Amino acid sequence: MSVPPDDDPMANDPMATVRPYIQLASGLLGMSAAKAAEFAQGMWTQGGDVVDDSMQAATEAGGQIAALLSPDQIRAIVREEVDKAARRLGFARDDEVASVRREVTRLEQQVADLGATLRQMQLAQDEVRAERAAQQAKKAKKDAAKNSKKGKGDHS
Repeated sequence: MSVPPDDDPMANDPMATVRPYIQLASGLLGMSAAKAAEFAQGMWTQGGDVVDDSMQAATEAGGQIAALLSPDQIRAIVREEVDKAARRLGFARDDEVASVRREVTRLEQQVADLGATLRQMQLAQDEVRAERAAQQAKKAKKDAAKNSKKGKGDHS
């Protein structure tokens, strides 16, 4: 007994046809290179018909999806699957990289500003030290002059 097209779950969910292939591809991404090669060899030894049938089914499913979804919707679905796979592999998304770059630029500017402030404070501190040294030298000269006058006055 055949199922009428309206009751067919595949007709209501265009992703149902492609989902197994996306899951297969996602699973392959999670495999080690040796396991993926072993899987591919197994598929090949089962016969080219299996691979050909799978490719034909994927192509047909892609055509059905393209007929039902807009290009933007297809891009969104593919992007979501790619993002999931990239996260599993530890890759950062473009927006995450851009955010980190902005933060690095902000921190670099902050470090540069702090360095400039530190140099200004060091210059001000050097000026204060020079002023104190000049005052101490002036006082020492004055004290020396007083002592020398006192010494001359005691000998007379």
